Amino acid sequence: MKSFWISIIMFIMLCGIIVINSVYVNTVCLDLIERVGALDISADDCEQKLSQFELEYERHAPYLSLSAMIGKPEAIELQIVALHEYYRAGDSTEFYKTVSQLKLLFSDVMRPEQLHLHNII
Repeated sequence: MKSFWISIIMFIMLCGIIVINSVYVNTVCLDLIERVGALDISADDCEQKLSQFELEYERHAPYLSLSAMIGKPEAIELQIVALHEYYRAGDSTEFYKTVSQLKLLFSDVMRPEQLHLHNII
């Protein structure tokens, strides 16, 4: 009977960790989507916002990479590098295209972590 209660407690702890991870990943990705969406190549503070966005991503990258599908963190990092290059070149079309791609990549990282029946099964 003792091992049954230990198993129940461990199961509850595991469920709690899953919920905490889901909330963390969703919160961070929504924040990063909002930050990248606020970038405007014609604004005077675009370079500063771009650097802040990159620092914020780098701060959370080790934890996001634990939950993200293989290849997503690398794809995000490549898009961030491309974003810097398009900003320096002044190519607004490619800049905004890359912003959209980053939003999609963060949405892809979030999708499997959302708490709904489809992801639990």
